[in-house]
Amino acid sequence: MKKIIFFSLIFFILPTSALNSQDIYVYGKVLCDSLNLSLIGATINWAGSDAYVIAGENGRFSIPVIEHKDSLVVRFIGYVSDTVKVTDIDEEIIFRLITDTTTICEGIICRRVELNSFLDNE
Repeated sequence: MKKIIFFSLIFFILPTSALNSQDIYVYGKVLCDSLNLSLIGATINWAGSDAYVIAGENGRFSIPVIEHKDSLVVRFIGYVSDTVKVTDIDEEIIFRLITDTTTICEGIICRRVELNSFLDNE
């Protein structure tokens, strides 16, 4: 009897749990609206979720679908964040981010110094 229960678990329960564990992904691309350039390194997450992915080569990303989540949020430094409601998981999502003109940027300017000119001054 124990063998029958054991084999029932193997043939009926394990295959259905394996099917449930397969991830479904949403695919897309993140671009700069004004220049149509890929924004490599943009972060994409489902609204209300801490899990995120980072846009890779050509601004492309793939993110696993999370149950009960239907809006993707994309962020990139120097751009206005955007949120899109996902209605069709089979359709590629294209984010076109707008430059954030209200952000005050701070930077460091580095100057290249030739070693020979540096030594001549000493």
